[in-house]
Amino acid sequence: MMIVNRFVTTVLGVDEKLSLSEAQTLFARGDLTQAAEACRAIYRDSPDNAGAIHLLGVVLAAAGQNDAACVWLERALAVGGANASLLFDYGMTVRRLGHLVQAARAFRLAADADVRDVEARFALGTTRMALGEYGQAVAALQTAAELAPDRSDIRGHLG
Repeated sequence: MMIVNRFVTTVLGVDEKLSLSEAQTLFARGDLTQAAEACRAIYRDSPDNAGAIHLLGVVLAAAGQNDAACVWLERALAVGGANASLLFDYGMTVRRLGHLVQAARAFRLAADADVRDVEARFALGTTRMALGEYGQAVAALQTAAELAPDRSDIRGHLG
């Protein structure tokens, strides 16, 4: 299963940035256990570090711990506010849990937060399709196809 994440670094201070950077490197290397521990350490020192909280949610989702990932991603939304990347990651996680209406809402908000976000619109379209909301699915997929005309995977969903 491919895990999609688009974590964007959001940092408040230099020391936190170095620690968050280390956590991101560990995650990129596939060392999920160490990446999660680094994020938890940052959180203990700075419970309002939305970047570390977001990354911890992404790491947990990559490890297949989607329930725990949702808790951390919701905490990141509460602490740092919504941004397209966080909303997208949250949407992917709740979709894996089968919460399609919640996922569609997150993808819609992500697409609204970044009007050029192809992935959010593609995810919104495929989620709306799974919900049987074909008109809304086609509209989201058409917009995604217009933004990325070279993407055959998007065009394939349009028929």
